[in-house]
Amino acid sequence: MKRVLITSILISTGAFLNAQSDSVLTLDTNDVFYHLEDGSSNSIDNKSWDLAFTVQPVDASIQVNEGKGLELYLASNNFSDWATLDTSMMTWDKLYNSTDDWQEGAFNVVGSGHPDYGWGNYNMITHALSGTRLYILKLADGSYKKFKIEGMTVQGVYTITHANLDGSSEITQDIDKADYPGKNFVYYSVASSSINDIEPTNDTWELLFTKYMAGIQTGPTLEYYPVSGIKVNAGIEIAQREGIPSESDDVSNLSWSTSITKIGYDWKSFNRTTFQYDIQDSLAFFVKLTDGDIWKLVFTGYEGSGQGKYLFSKKFIQEGPNSVQDLGAKSLKMYPNPSNGFVQFTEAVSSLELYNLGGQLVFSAENVEGSLDLSMLSSGTYIARISTETETTSIRLILD
Repeated sequence: MKRVLITSILISTGAFLNAQSDSVLTLDTNDVFYHLEDGSSNSIDNKSWDLAFTVQPVDASIQVNEGKGLELYLASNNFSDWATLDTSMMTWDKLYNSTDDWQEGAFNVVGSGHPDYGWGNYNMITHALSGTRLYILKLADGSYKKFKIEGMTVQGVYTITHANLDGSSEITQDIDKADYPGKNFVYYSVASSSINDIEPTNDTWELLFTKYMAGIQTGPTLEYYPVSGIKVNAGIEIAQREGIPSESDDVSNLSWSTSITKIGYDWKSFNRTTFQYDIQDSLAFFVKLTDGDIWKLVFTGYEGSGQGKYLFSKKFIQEGPNSVQDLGAKSLKMYPNPSNGFVQFTEAVSSLELYNLGGQLVFSAENVEGSLDLSMLSSGTYIARISTETETTSIRLILD
């Protein structure tokens, strides 16, 4: 998310933000979308959906809800088998969402690449996708459904059909990408045949605390197990640093990855002696946003047993080249920043307006000289718009 600000604070790398402690509680039943900058989060009920359809352009990803226990099987490569489809026709190899890329859901993994997108093929003339494969879903309640994606138009309208294995309760549904601007996915419940617009806009989160299936090497074979961990939004890069004290903010010589589960789950391990989770020592994750901003993330604890509580500290490390546009205001300074609630100015301030990151005015003052008490405000990030006799500037202020 690009923030256009007027900045007047010169910041050395690593000194912009003191480490802040935070936590996310999923109760093992929610998916929680988390925003690093202000600590805001949005929770959705993990039980409320079965499938997720990408609404991004030039994308055909369809994900299954692995955290809910949904299972997907390939049944046939021939659409004419729909009327006779049953479990005897399906392969017993489950299909899983990719752990590296949002663009490859479980419905896509059997594809060979353009023009074969797994569930359907791309038509070079119409630029639409036509369904080619039939699937069987095993829902969380243990019941089976047959499922097919009839196709997706060039305008981005999916047509899907599902039914009981005996052909009863057949339902055909259209899902239009255009109805969900600013989102990554729109969600669908097969059990209730309902479309659920429950995901926050993709510019309001970077981390997703969730459950998913991860491939774990067990001897010569790769076995899949349910895990609780973190996925990252599309376009985010992650670097993992081990063996160096986590207090270090050094970002040199890092190797960046675009894998959506690079943070993942294995920074924690269950201790069968204490029956608690141990956190890997001297481990830090660096999160590079799409504008180049870098945050450091250090996990400090995890509580399972139905809690799904993640404990961590975060720290803003470095501004990216696209995060701020400096419009020239240089003389006025406000300090300390971050602040415990009391700030001072290097010259007299004729007016000050303080906005939260939602754009709401939360505080204003006039004719300020010396220090100003802001301790009545909640901890977080604010934009201070300040006017003096010679300039008007905006400053990003962190209140601890």
